[in-house]
Amino acid sequence: MLSIAIPTLNEEFHIENMLKSLLLQTVDEPIEVVVADANSSDKTREVVRSYEKHFHRVLIVPGGLPAVGRNNAAKNSRGDLIFFVDADVTFPSKTFLRDVSAYMRKRRIDVAAATLRPRSTRLIDRAFVATSNMIMKATKRFNPSGSMCIVVTRTVFEKSGGYPEQVHMSEDHDFVRSCAQHGSYDVLPHHVDFSVRRLEKEGRWGLAYKYAKVTAYRTFVGPITKPIVEYHFSYSDSESKA
Repeated sequence: MLSIAIPTLNEEFHIENMLKSLLLQTVDEPIEVVVADANSSDKTREVVRSYEKHFHRVLIVPGGLPAVGRNNAAKNSRGDLIFFVDADVTFPSKTFLRDVSAYMRKRRIDVAAATLRPRSTRLIDRAFVATSNMIMKATKRFNPSGSMCIVVTRTVFEKSGGYPEQVHMSEDHDFVRSCAQHGSYDVLPHHVDFSVRRLEKEGRWGLAYKYAKVTAYRTFVGPITKPIVEYHFSYSDSESKA
């Protein structure tokens, strides 16, 4: 069985796109969806419950900040492969889960990250993300990283201790690095699509500066256990479902 773990906070406009994308998957094993919700005030929970009949199992558990939510979702899941996916991500092909699962099992990969593709036609967005993908691939042997879509075997998730809940930002990269110490890591030859709402809300150059500062801190100081930049778990907005 495959487990899809999703942290949410006011994600009614995006979680449905995610679940629709998941529903289209052609895979020969059961899929369970575990959503860790951080007390959403919109219809996130109602949307998730409306899909209960479409998957092997749909469960909503208490959430919190992303690390807490992802850990709670994983601990309540049952699959041998856990897909940690952000709520605003969608799969570009109907065979994504099947292809990724086969890729990892055939090569005995324990933790992997998908490359990313923005749902945007703006050149700056595509260049920004392409650069990030390139860096992730170039540094995979000595600096494992990943975000938005990370896949890990249950065994290595448990050995790693899960997401570091004391980390304020970039906990996903720290999680991948920890998992890579207990098993093999790779960058998947598959991408996922994601919303550029954070780029829209915070501005391209402002966000680039923030990420550069975070990267420098992690490189020269270590995990970010205190707020060094302003952080928003999620943006509540009325963004189009498209």
